[in-house]
Amino acid sequence: MNNDQGPTLTVGVPNYNHAHYIKEALGAIINQSYKPLELLIIDDGSTDNSVEVIEEIIKNVPYARLIKNEKNMGILYTYNKLVSLAKGDYYVGASADDKVLPGFFEKSMTMLKKYPQAGMCSTLSYLMDEFGKNLGLSSVIGIASTKPIYISPGKARKMLKKNGLWVAGNTPIFRIDVLRELGGLRPELHCFADAFVAETNVPLKYGACYIPEPLASFRSTGGEYLQYSMICKQDPEIYKELIDNVIEITETEFKGLYPEGFWALWRKKNLFFLNYYQVSMAQRKLSEALTISHEPQTPVERILYTGFHVVMRIEKFFAMLYLFLYLRYLPIQVVKRNIMAFFRKRILRLKGINIE
Repeated sequence: MNNDQGPTLTVGVPNYNHAHYIKEALGAIINQSYKPLELLIIDDGSTDNSVEVIEEIIKNVPYARLIKNEKNMGILYTYNKLVSLAKGDYYVGASADDKVLPGFFEKSMTMLKKYPQAGMCSTLSYLMDEFGKNLGLSSVIGIASTKPIYISPGKARKMLKKNGLWVAGNTPIFRIDVLRELGGLRPELHCFADAFVAETNVPLKYGACYIPEPLASFRSTGGEYLQYSMICKQDPEIYKELIDNVIEITETEFKGLYPEGFWALWRKKNLFFLNYYQVSMAQRKLSEALTISHEPQTPVERILYTGFHVVMRIEKFFAMLYLFLYLRYLPIQVVKRNIMAFFRKRILRLKGINIE
């Protein structure tokens, strides 16, 4: 697609030890119908052969450039460095282990050209496993609409209060001036830094475009490729610090911007799921410890092992009950969001949009 008459786009890709994924990620970017002004890739001190892989992929791509951090600086530093270097009117951060799908740039930029007042545009996203298998539509967030729309700041405020967050974190394309005005990603917010900008700040201040079509795919990986967000959840102290910092910032710098009571409810929800996650991980480790050297084989062993898991489920039930009473939090908003998403998925299917 010829972009000479339209707004320009910078694509930024931070990479750290994703040599075996980045070929697919960059290939999907390069093959987009809407060609970006520039493709900036920063290798953040990788210890694998990422640099060689990247150089081979972009050697015949005139708008692509590889930048190397002298040492590993972390995802937030690298993201902000990419934003500072961007020359396009709009900016999209693409993860080295995720994938954009055909039409993502073209459809998003068409909406942003139509609604230049919007601070960003987002779409739906698929979830895929570490091997690239499609796991269906990501269910972490809701479906804001069944048709492409511009969401004004006032409407965004109402939507946020009623059903919570709706932005798939791997899909936002931002106006670069908006992203810079907000200061990029704040290190003190750790793994919530990108969501704070994309899911709350930008829509409430500038409005946002939305396309109810899966145009990107988020890779759910484990092991050495554990996402930054999962690392946060595994360290309760960091996650609690994140929560406290979000509350402080919203009550000072952004006082009055958000729906009343939104962040208090958000705090309860995140503390609830943080504790629930810690309980689940502890039980998982305990279950794995029983099978390190021996899987249950005899009928008696299987009965005892099954009984052990039944006891753990009972323990989890009482743990959840304790959290409900302690935090006075019921995930009603999450349930409402999921019910609405259920019906909107069926409408999207009737429209011929593949969400599986």
